[in-house]
Amino acid sequence: MTFDTRNDPLISRRSFVAGATAFGATFGAMTPLSAADEATLVAAAKTEGTGMLYSVVEPAITQALLAAFEKKYGLKVEFQRLGTGPLSQRFSAEAEGGNVVADVLMVGDRAFLETAVGKGWIGASQLVPPSLPAGVTDGTLATVAYNPESLAWNTSLVTERPKSWEILIDPKYAKRVSVFDPRNSILGVKWYSLIRKTYGDDFLRKLATQATFASSVVPAIQQVAAGAMAMYAPAIHVAVDALKQKGAPIDEAFFEPATTGAIVAGVSKRAPHQAIASLLFNFVLTTEGQSLLNKDNFSPLPNVPGTRTDSPKMSDVTDAAARAELPQILQLLQLS
Repeated sequence: MTFDTRNDPLISRRSFVAGATAFGATFGAMTPLSAADEATLVAAAKTEGTGMLYSVVEPAITQALLAAFEKKYGLKVEFQRLGTGPLSQRFSAEAEGGNVVADVLMVGDRAFLETAVGKGWIGASQLVPPSLPAGVTDGTLATVAYNPESLAWNTSLVTERPKSWEILIDPKYAKRVSVFDPRNSILGVKWYSLIRKTYGDDFLRKLATQATFASSVVPAIQQVAAGAMAMYAPAIHVAVDALKQKGAPIDEAFFEPATTGAIVAGVSKRAPHQAIASLLFNFVLTTEGQSLLNKDNFSPLPNVPGTRTDSPKMSDVTDAAARAELPQILQLLQLS
């Protein structure tokens, strides 16, 4: 397996932020504009109409973010929410067809956005908030959120709090374990890559004998909450927490290793609303924007009110490495 050599395989959130963007030197950093220049940008934005955000973030979170943006600038932004794969495909089709709809794109596939930069689909923002940690943004792309995986379990069926990913192969829970089908997303493959590196091939072989494979994360988590399954991995915090807040018998824990699950944003180079796009890109990187986007979740910025500070050490597996390893993972899981 090949891991991204920009960082040590196991890294803290802070050290990941500090060294995450070697591509910054390639695309070039931007200098923050003055308050007067920002005011000029706002004036221009108010002549553009309504903006459009393409985002993988939960709708309620996105709505809160855009409501705050409208309150601050008096600018409306609508949004389209899909998974990373479908949203990237939609943006690609529109960009290739010369019919760009999105002003800002926010997805969980950094490699796709880097490719989009190379194709001239994503361009630099006109404004970058000052005092950002090194590596968060180069003015072209920005890491705006982290979503490390968790293990979700039904508290009525799993009465002792799990201590590691190893509970997934405990014979006591045979056929009551649900795991993500790695054929459906490269992001899931990265998790399997880390599990294999940590626990070895036998772990995946054992998992294959007692787990069922889920094609979609949120429905799988809902099955755990309903008691149809005892546990699921890798889970998403916002989906687990939403059910927990409604009183469902579900809980979660973050274990190492975990991928960053980074959400990365960029501004469409041919955005229909260029000024709105730059303002929104920058608003997401402010403390206010981060507190809304990452409420009870993990921000790449330090000391953001309302965000979590208990993130596990996170590992970075490149998309290329994950794709190269996928055939071996599928074979071990008896999915090939």
